[in-house]
Amino acid sequence: RSALVKKKREALAVEKHPHKERLDELGNLIAQKMDLIERRMFGMANIVLVLQNEKGEMNQDELESISTDIPEKTCNVLNDWQALEDELKEEYLDLILPVEEK
Repeated sequence: RSALVKKKREALAVEKHPHKERLDELGNLIAQKMDLIERRMFGMANIVLVLQNEKGEMNQDELESISTDIPEKTCNVLNDWQALEDELKEEYLDLILPVEEK
């Protein structure tokens, strides 16, 4: 029961947070970026499957070119994510810290 009361208090605190709108915006932005990153990674996996289906068997050169391309793209995606996270984390923490602590 006390856990439920605590949850309600936290929810109320979020509703009354002076920066609630910006926190919501940041939350939405993070969700959009994550969605984009997931779709990119899913797309890369699909490319491999499509190529395998079209060709049946792939020769060694083709496999190597794909296997070097995909980690590189995956790395780019992860770097994008890290940059976004670094960019937003600071602002998010500034907003979420109780105002009276500042």
